Amino acid sequence: PVMHLDFEIGVPEAGSYSEVLNSDYQEFGGSGQQTGERIFTIPEDRHNCAQHIKIKVPPMATIILQRYD
Repeated sequence: PVMHLDFEIGVPEAGSYSEVLNSDYQEFGGSGQQTGERIFTIPEDRHNCAQHIKIKVPPMATIILQRYD
């Protein structure tokens, strides 16, 4: 399993995003890798979206993000 730093993923709406759930938290038996406080969109196309975010993707984990205005 490999962690990916600065993984770019297109998002449908500009703004800031925050982690709601990360299955890699230590309380779930993971390694404790987190994406950070707030993640702000970057106005460059990725994956058919007008903006993207850069996140840390922990190995073998699921991350759920929520957008904030």
